[in-house]
Formats: sequence, C-alpha cells, structure tokens
Amino acid sequence: MKFSISHLWRGAKRRKTYAQILVYFIVACVGILVISTLFLYIVSSNTLMRTIGNHSKLQLHHAVETLSFTMNWNLDYAQRSSLSTPVRSYALRSSTTPHEDNLIWNALVGMKDNNPYIDSIYLINHYNRKVVDTRHGVSENDEFYDQDILSMLDRAAQHADERKSIVPRLLESDYITPIEPRIISIIIPLEFDYSGSSFVVNINADALISANRTNTANAGSQLYVLDGNQNIISGNSQTDFLKNFSELGYHYDVARKPGFYEHEGDQSGFLIVQEDIPLNVLGPWTMIEIFPKSEILKDINNLKTQTFIFFGCILLATIWIIWNLSRKIYSPIQELIVAVTSRNRHMVEDHQLSNEFAFLSGVFSEQSQELDAYSRNQRLLAKESFLQELLETDIAHRAERMEQQFNQFRLTIAPERITVAILRIDQFQSFTDHYTDRDQRLLRFGVSNIAKERLQERWPVETVDMGKDHIAVILNLQNESDIVELCQEFKRCQGNIEHYLSIGTTVAVSPLIEQVHELHESYKQTYHLTDARFQLGWGSIISEAVNAEPSNPTFQYPEDKEKLIVQWLKKGESIPLLAQLDAFEILIQKFHYSESKLAATMLLLSIGKTLRQLPIRAYQASDWSLSAIQKQLDQLETLEAVLDWTKRLLGQACSEISSLEISPRSLSIIEEIKNVVNQQYQDQNLSTKLISDQLGLSVNYVRNLFKTEAKQSLMDFITDRRMEEVIKLMADATLTIEEIVLQSGFTSTVSFYPIFKKKYGMTPAAYRKELESKRS
Repeated sequence: MKFSISHLWRGAKRRKTYAQILVYFIVACVGILVISTLFLYIVSSNTLMRTIGNHSKLQLHHAVETLSFTMNWNLDYAQRSSLSTPVRSYALRSSTTPHEDNLIWNALVGMKDNNPYIDSIYLINHYNRKVVDTRHGVSENDEFYDQDILSMLDRAAQHADERKSIVPRLLESDYITPIEPRIISIIIPLEFDYSGSSFVVNINADALISANRTNTANAGSQLYVLDGNQNIISGNSQTDFLKNFSELGYHYDVARKPGFYEHEGDQSGFLIVQEDIPLNVLGPWTMIEIFPKSEILKDINNLKTQTFIFFGCILLATIWIIWNLSRKIYSPIQELIVAVTSRNRHMVEDHQLSNEFAFLSGVFSEQSQELDAYSRNQRLLAKESFLQELLETDIAHRAERMEQQFNQFRLTIAPERITVAILRIDQFQSFTDHYTDRDQRLLRFGVSNIAKERLQERWPVETVDMGKDHIAVILNLQNESDIVELCQEFKRCQGNIEHYLSIGTTVAVSPLIEQVHELHESYKQTYHLTDARFQLGWGSIISEAVNAEPSNPTFQYPEDKEKLIVQWLKKGESIPLLAQLDAFEILIQKFHYSESKLAATMLLLSIGKTLRQLPIRAYQASDWSLSAIQKQLDQLETLEAVLDWTKRLLGQACSEISSLEISPRSLSIIEEIKNVVNQQYQDQNLSTKLISDQLGLSVNYVRNLFKTEAKQSLMDFITDRRMEEVIKLMADATLTIEEIVLQSGFTSTVSFYPIFKKKYGMTPAAYRKELESKRS
C-alpha cells in the first residue's frame, strides 16, 4: 500500500497537469454534490413555495384580466343598452299600449340574444307599474315573479345609501327555469332621485365565471371570486354562493395586498394567492386561490433522496471519464509543451513551467495579439489613408475603379449618393494649448468613434481623422430630405462629445452628391462652410437644408458706428463706447459670415490705429497689422468671442485713459446738467431726456455719467432741488400746500406727499405747524 501511494505521488509530481485535471474535476464534482444537497435540503421547500406562488400568481393574474375585461364589457353593454332611446322613452311613460309593450319586449330579447352571459333583462316602469321581462314578457309589478329586485329598488328609493349597481343573488325559480340560477344583477336607474324606473341586466354568474376559468384552478386548490363585501360569487362548491368568505374557516384577511402568502390555517397551512379584479363601478372584486401545503410538499422528501442518488452517480461517472480522458489528452499536451519551450526560452524562465496550460495560453495569446494588432493596424491605416486621399485629392481619373477599391478596404459606404460632414473642434487654440499631440490624436479618435456609433444605426458611415482641428464623416443617404434628420443626429452627437470628452464641435453638412469623384470638391466646400461659425457661434449645425440666408444680404459697412466707437475711445468713456460696440454687432450680424468677418477686421484696424495714437505705451507696442488681426480672428473663431475680446481690450484701455486724468469734458457736462436743473426745476416736464436733448447727448450717456461722477441719480438730484424750494416756500404762510407744490415743479400733491414724508418723516402740514410753533 505504501509503495502504491509513493508511486502515485511521484507520478503526480512528474505530470502536474494530469494531476491538476484530476484534482480540479473531482473537487468540483464533490463540491457541487455537497452544495447542491445542502441547498436542496435547506431551501427546496421555500423555493417550491415561491415557484408555485409566482406561477399561480401569474395564472391568477391572467384569469383576473380576462374576468375583469368580460365583466367590464358586460357593464358597458348594459350601460349602452340602457341609453337606447326606446328603452328610456318606454320606462318614463305613464301609459303604454300592448303594441308598444311588444316592441320593447322584442328589443330587450334582441339585447339578451347578443350577449351570451345575460340570463334575463328587466325594464321596470315606475309610472305605469309594469315590468317588461325577457322571460315572461309584460307583467304588473304585483304579479312579477322577481319581487326581490322590486323590493331592492323600493329600499334604494327610500334610502340612497342602500342603492347598489351590481348585486350578486339567487334568482327565484319559475315555471320556465325550475332551478334557482345564480346571477349578478346590474341595476341602472333611468331617472335618479325622481322615480324607481330602472334597467336591470341579470348576468349568469356560472356562465361568466366558468368561461373565464380556463387553466386557472390547479389540482387540489380552492378558487373563489368575492365581491366588494367579501361574499362568494364563485367557488368550488355551489352551496358557497353568497356566503361570506369568513364563514369558510380559513381565518385569512382578504384586505391584504395582491400577491401570494403563506397562511397557517391548520397543521399543514396554506399557500394563498390573491388578486384584485378591477371594475368600472363600486370598486374591485377579489379572486383568491388556496393551496394546501400538504399537497404541495408531499413529494419533496422523495425528490431530495432521488437527487442525492442522482448526484452520486454523476460523481462516479465523472471521475471515471476524467481518469480516462486525462490519460489521452496529456501526451499531446506534453509534446506541444516541449516544442514550444524550445522556441520561447524567455517565457520558460518567466513561467518556470509551473502550469503547462497557463504557459501554452500565454505563448499563443501573446503571438495571437501581436498578429491581430499588426493586421488590424495595417487595415485601419490603409483604409484611413485611402479615405484621406478621396477627400484631399481629385480622383476623377480613376473613378471607374472606385467600387473595386471600396470592396477591397471593406468600407461600409457605397461610392454613390454620398454626403460629407465636417466636425470641427471649437476653441482650437485652447485645445492645442491644453493637450499634447498624442492626446489630441486620442481625442479626435474619440470624436470619430462617438460620431460613428451614433450615426451607423441609421446610415452607412465612415469617419476619417483629417488631423489638426477636424474630423470628416462620409455617409450614404437616400435623398436630400434625410439631411434634416442627419443634422438632428449630429446635434445629439455634439451633446455626447461634450459630455464624454468636454470638447465643443461645429458641424457642417454638404448637399447630397451622386458620384464619388465629386467628393473632393464637396469636402473643400464643406470645410469652408464651417467658417460660418464666426457668425452662428460655437456648436452650430451648418447646412443649406437647415440654415436660411441672411435677412439683409447687401453689405454696407457701419462707418458711423465706427466713428462713434473711436470718438468715445479717445475720451476714455467705456459706457457709451460699449453701447456703440453692441450696436455695431447687431448691424454686422445681418451680413454673410465672410462680410461680418471683414467688418470686424476693419473695425479692429481702426481701433488699433486709434490706440497707437493714445498715450498708452502697451497698446503702442502691440502689433495691429492686418495679418496679426486676421490671426487673432482665426484663433477667436466666432464673432461673439471677437467682440468679447474687443470689449475687454477697450474696457482696459478706457480704464487706463481714465486713470491718467479726469476728463475735463465730463466735468463740464456735469456742470451744464446742474445748471439746467437749477434753471428749469419748476418745469413739471423736466426729465433726463429733456436735459439730454438740450445738451445734444444720449439719454443713457447722461444718466450713467451723472450717476458715476455725482454718485447720485439725475432724477434724485432734480427731486432734491425741488424739495429745497418747497422748504423755502413753507415759510410763506400765505401760500397753500397745493400752491407750493405747483411752484416747486411737482406734478401733483398725490405724488408730492409720499416724497416729502419719506424725506422729513412727517406730512407737509405737520412740518408747517412745527415751523410756526418755533417762530412763536
């Protein structure tokens, strides 16, 4: 025995893979057996209960949906039938002829015959005390065989709280039907609060429930349908009809939410499944199915034993199979290892052959990855180079070979009906400043992938990294109308690119071209079209299909605004200067983007010339040449960015000019304003506009200048001057308050009183009285 064990141990050390295969599989099989057995003994009962519960819940749900639909359909059918004009007319008449009785009876019979669930229909006329019944025809109330329904209507007429619209009940037997049918009466009053005239539809409960119980009740289970009062409408025993569910002895609370529950009603307990049946009126009914646990779990112990035996057999069979298979597969593996190790000595040193499979896997994975990566890179580089050549050069001389080359490079697009789109990176100067060349390539690759993944769901598409600041997208479209939808998809692409890469892009889309030899010209025009972002702004979608032409295509440079800008710049007045710059922006926005760029260039040339003439050394040393300005515009990219940069520049320049000295002109204007107020404060029409018109200045300029220099608004200054005059005139006792108000320039006493009280804390009369008391 010792010899056998030592022999096996030495063999296992020599054949590690062989030993590992045996050990791994045997441990796995034993582990599966042990875990499965323990799991089965611990949770099998609960799992079985949940499985049956979920399955029964699903079955019950389908039955509830069917029964709810059928019952609601019957309710709707009864309601629609009661709205019939002949029905309502007959039920509300005080007298009827036999002919009319016969007609309405035929109508009710037709309604009954159209619905297989209806047992009978009554039309009860409160005024002539007649009942039209599909069973017996026309009869007087006293002679009508179903006195139960008449009594119910009488009670409802006297007590509104007893009024019901759906009533399960037993219908008394008559000479036509010898047994008492179980029915559900749908009572529809035809005249609320006025009479007991009603339309009654008796639904056969057995027909309704049995038609909707297919594949619902399980073997050994009890199935019940309860109304809103928990009375049984349907059950396994017909004698349970109209019994309250609590009388069955289950001691189960029906008020629980829909689902399945374990209920310990006796020694074995029950599994109870409950579901609400929604109705259009009076709230839901309830369907309940009850399973005895003894029926569910009776075979579980046999199942456990059989499972244990089954897993034991599997274990023995598996060990025998593994023993034989390991012997057959080990020899080829060992030969393969010898052959590989002779060629990969560096990997042998790393792995030290501790695991033959890991060693072989590492060798083949490394070589396979190298080959796949090389092949993939070569294909991608060749395809991208081909697409770049299509876009950047004119290939009309070899257009006849395009289809062959498209197939060769496995392009997803076809060489006809092509559209070119350009995704141009916004704020490219900041992009190049923040990222290295390698990172820029990676980010452009990310932009390409996002665009391709988004668009390839709808159209054949290829993307090309054109370097620098843009990505080209080539697509096949069916017609020109698809371009509008394509622009909408590009808008979503822009959002994804911004979200994932924090890169803004402007997109330009070319019109549809029919042949691939037109691709180069279309690409050039589309790239040129992206320059329209100068006027439209960053993140724009530019296409002839979605962008309208400018409203004012005639270019006329706003020279008058330029002169005002230069004039206020020389004075160092930033507020009117920025106002004129805003007006300049509004005017040039109407032009074509190239004309807007030309206008911005001309304005910057004029501003640069002015700054060189001012005593500000920093701006005198700046480069204000045409090439420098054009370079600056290209870096800023949009008109909005250009004007923001210009506003910051001019704001700094105005601050430096103002810091040199206070403008004598400003001081002179303020003195002129004060003189006008002192001379004309009694004029009730005196205002900022009136003063501005007299001085020949704009309203905004006068208002802002006065508030900046005088530290007070102009209207407050006018009010203070008028109040000074009021105080002087208060000393004259011969003048009334109204006369003082008008002589001081106020328009009325109504507006004067709040101003006076706010300033002096009292009314004018109280102020005058206090003034007189001081004199005396």
